[in-house]
Parts: sequence; C-alpha cells; structure tokens
Amino acid sequence: APLLSLATMMNSEMPLPSANSRFRFAFTVYVILIMVVLQFFMVPAIVQWVETILICILLLLLQLWWWQQRRKPVGQSQRNHVFSQAVCPRTMKDLVENGGLQEIVDRTKIALRGTDLPDRPLKCVFSIGRGGGGHVTALNALKYALDQCGSTWEFEEVDIAKELESDDASPLMLLFGLTGEEIYNWGLCVGGWRGMIAARFLSVGSALAFWVLHNFSGARKHGQEIAAKEWRRVQPDIVISVITMANRIAAEGLDAAGMTHVPYITVITDFGHSFDHPWMQSKRQHVICGTPHLQRQAKELNWPPYAVHPTSGMPINPKFYDAIRNNSTVNRESQLRNMGLEPSHRTIMVFYGGLGSRRMLRVADMLQRFAKGDSRPINVIFLCGHNSELLAEIQSRIQASTYDYKAVAYGFTREVPLFMQVSDLVICKPGPGVVTEATCLGLPVLVEFNVATLPQEVTVARWVWQENAGMLWRGATEIPQCVAELFRQMDITGCKHLRHLMPNSAIYEVAE
Repeated sequence: APLLSLATMMNSEMPLPSANSRFRFAFTVYVILIMVVLQFFMVPAIVQWVETILICILLLLLQLWWWQQRRKPVGQSQRNHVFSQAVCPRTMKDLVENGGLQEIVDRTKIALRGTDLPDRPLKCVFSIGRGGGGHVTALNALKYALDQCGSTWEFEEVDIAKELESDDASPLMLLFGLTGEEIYNWGLCVGGWRGMIAARFLSVGSALAFWVLHNFSGARKHGQEIAAKEWRRVQPDIVISVITMANRIAAEGLDAAGMTHVPYITVITDFGHSFDHPWMQSKRQHVICGTPHLQRQAKELNWPPYAVHPTSGMPINPKFYDAIRNNSTVNRESQLRNMGLEPSHRTIMVFYGGLGSRRMLRVADMLQRFAKGDSRPINVIFLCGHNSELLAEIQSRIQASTYDYKAVAYGFTREVPLFMQVSDLVICKPGPGVVTEATCLGLPVLVEFNVATLPQEVTVARWVWQENAGMLWRGATEIPQCVAELFRQMDITGCKHLRHLMPNSAIYEVAE
C-alpha cells in the first residue's frame, strides 16, 4: 500500500518540506538490526507478525524519502503573495446578500412539490463515520439544509463502518478490542510521530482491509450481509453517505436487501479521492464533487455522467453564511473584550479540528517566539475541540503567564464562525473543513504540511499553495517568519481578506 501511494505521489508537482535525513537513515538501520535480532531470538510465529510491521515501516520511510526527492522546497520568491493587490472583493458576501442561496432553496421546494412523493415523511438515512470530525460536521450541515428546502424528513444515522469493524471477524477488534476509527482518532489527538504513524498506518491498513472486503468473494458477501441487515432494519427512502472506504459494501448491501430502488448518494468531504482514502468505489453511487480535482478523478474512473454532481465548493455549516451576512454588524471590539483579549491587537486562531491535537502546544511555543521578536502584539484563540487534556494544559499555561501574548482556550464549540469573524489569521492542519470555512470568510490560512501530513490532506495543502489561499509551514520553527510575512502584507494592503474567493453554496446545492 505505501508503494502504491508512492507511485501516485511521484506524479504530483506538489512541493514537500525537507526532513532530517540523518535521523531517517539511523532509524532505518536501527529497524533492520532489530529484524536481524528477532530472526535469531524469537519464535517464528511472533517473528512473522513483527517483521510484517517493521517492513511496513521501512516501506513508509522509503515512500517519504522518494516523496522528498521528487519535490523542490517552496520558495517565496517562486510564488505570489496572498495579498498582491489592495482590492479584496467578497464574492461570498455578494452571493449571500443578493439572494443566491434563497434562489436555490426556492427552486428545490418547487421541485419537491412537483414530485410524486409518499404521504408519509421521507426516511433519509445517513451513513456516517467517527474517524475525524469532518463527517459529523457535514452530517449536521446537511440536516439543516434539507430542513430549509422543504418537505418532511425523518432522519436516522447508521454507522456501517463501525458495524463492519466491530464484527467478530475484524482483525483489529480481535487483537485490540478497538475499531480502526478509535485508533485513528487517538493518533489525531496525540499528534507528532506517534500520531502520524498511528493515523497513517490505520488509514492505509483500513484501505487494505476494505480492499480485501471488496475483492474477495467470501469477505465481500459477509460484508454485504452485515450492511443488508442494517438497511432492512432502518428501511430508507434515500441513503446519504458522508464516509469513505465502506461505500461499495454499503451500496451493494442495499441490493442484497432488495432495495435496488433506493438511491445511494456520497457527499465527498475531502478535496480528493485516493487509494488511502477512497470515496468512489461503486458505480451505484451518486457522488457529490466539491472540487474540480474530484470531478477530473470521477471522469478518469469512467464514472457515469448522470451520477457525478459538481458543486461550487465543499459543504460547510450554514452558520457561516449567516456570519458572512452579518459580518459588518459584528462588534469585533466588544467580542474580543468579552473574551478577555485586546481589540487593538492582531488576532490569530489556532484550530486543529474537532478532536484537537497536541501539535497546538508546539504552535503556542512558536507564537511566543514571534511575540518576543516582533513589535506587533497579538491575541491568540486556541480551539481544542473534544481534547480535554489539551484544553487543560493550555489553560494552565495561560494562567501561569507562560506566554507574552493575550490568549484564551476553548473546548468543543459551535461558535467557530464567530471566532473566525474576530480573527485575522487561522493556523491549522490541512483539513478540508477548516480550510474551506476560513477561506469562505476571507481569512488566510497558515497550514502545516510535512511528512506527518495524512494522505487525504495532501490535496488540501496543494490547493492552498496553488490558489494562494495562505502559506505552508514545514516545521514549527517557520511559524514566526510566516506570521510576520502575512501581517506585513496586511499592513501594506490595509485588508485581511483573500483576493481569490469563489461563491460557495455547496450545502444547498447538495439539498437541491
């Protein structure tokens, strides 16, 4: 699997930051020595398991090495700055204020009135997942948009991936008593090398497991039976999937349950489709493609044209449309004072998704370095998501006056649009959700992109780089320099908004 990913990555022109080659070489030698020792001093059964894991690590290191060699570092002299003009059009704001969203909603209501629908409420079943926070965010946004577009819906959620991974035949469940999503989420929360290895191997391992499930008749039939059992239980009129990897089994499970008439729609919440994170798996799927890259991939996979539905962007929570509409009425000074921050300072928001990440601690330390070396004072808002340990640690540092800047930390919150409205810059991982939300509000993003970046997030980093939607940082030590450069451009233009913004009404287009 790492070699297959390598073959794909080598054809890309996306630059990859450098890594410590001496450490990588020493680690590779260390792993080889361990394999030799195990071969002589351990029983053969254990050797087979351990060697399999170590060989996967070696392949991963080879992949990362090739990935680095095939790319040139991003030089600021080779690319345009985010703010090269003083003119900052707000095309998203034009879309909201000129009634574009309402036109879509009204058109959908008319279409529903002209359809021969049953008298009972329509049963809309969401196929969901718990790996990361983006799936749940998309789910909640879709529910809201469908309610806005009329008709009576009855919503229900089914976690097909969990049903498959919790089965007695699942290797992870047999060995560890955990599902792949639980281990994946742990890796995201921990961050660093441990988190990268856990999340990356679980991503590749899950892809391999589902590939076996799809391509071996016995495993495939077993998976279809599990999915069919769930569909018979919930009796859907339509299935909307916001998950990856399990779509083929879930879609074929509908046929196995005798529900060939039920449409299966997949709302892709990533910027791209890959072997490590596959979305388009069965031609029975209708796929919602939020980026031109996804549309090209669907064409390359010979997807039926009637089953490919492009949208103007990635689905975001409708609260962000309200934030755009009310942006001029938000009292930024009052909001910052209520948070205990200084209204006259530039404000940075650090956000690593709904699960948070301990990488935010390293970001906080680098912002301290910026505060010491730069004359411009800053506010920092840390959003830690569901990571309570991270929240407690950052709050304790703030209370101990560890940082020379004003800072506040929050756990999971539904007020992300408000925090973005009072911010000038977002520091984040290359997650499709946070990058889309920030750029829709006109904020530049400072995105981490290095060897720890997950395969499904590489396309997001590529988009940020190509569209000049912000800047990429390789190691945390580059953060002070990047922040200073972005602030310098803001001072020159007197404007914090991005130039290249496309209208995004995707969530209502999906409902339509």
